Amino acid sequence: MNRVVKLCLVAGAGLTVLALAASLLPVNRPQAQEGAAPPNGGRVSGESAPAHPDAEMDAVSAYLQVAGSALRPENSADVEWAVPALNNPGCIYAESGDPSGYWNAPIYPPQGATLTKLGVYVYDASDTASGEAIFGIVDAYGNVIDGWVGYSAGNSGNTLFEIAIPSHQVDYANYSYLLWWRPTLVGPNMKICGFRLYYTPPGGTSYLPAVMKGN
Repeated sequence: MNRVVKLCLVAGAGLTVLALAASLLPVNRPQAQEGAAPPNGGRVSGESAPAHPDAEMDAVSAYLQVAGSALRPENSADVEWAVPALNNPGCIYAESGDPSGYWNAPIYPPQGATLTKLGVYVYDASDTASGEAIFGIVDAYGNVIDGWVGYSAGNSGNTLFEIAIPSHQVDYANYSYLLWWRPTLVGPNMKICGFRLYYTPPGGTSYLPAVMKGN
């Protein structure tokens, strides 16, 4: 073998060794810091930041609704009641007799919920009378432990008024819950049409499915 060929073989072997050595050297890559968030929150540049999933749900509120026609006079011998046959069958009024007595119906908010207010939906077209609504807490002996009252006003017909309830937590081990209504007027100018009892669900947002909480 001539000298030129030997030199070429030695040179080629040397280049191969250098390439192999270079491939074994450590590569200096950027390292993520443990516990650090990705830059820009992991969003594409220009993309708006998403709202925090619990931002609005922290103050979440629900309600339970009862139609006015579910109520009955406490002393049915004193008053005849009627439900409109064609329109507003969820409403009820005193058709004859004494309208000063109370009517009632139970309501069942969730155990552990925090009550906040009662919405009362009435039809009041009277210039002289005001309907009366009460939300009450009753013990096992039938005693009213606490109650909150409100009245209709004006004569414009369909009316909503609200009764604040100062953060009572529902406790069926000790209490039951009643709605009361007193029409104070005979005839269809004073109807009770519905109640909405507003509350914060027990556990705040923890009752929601995980997908709703962004977990």
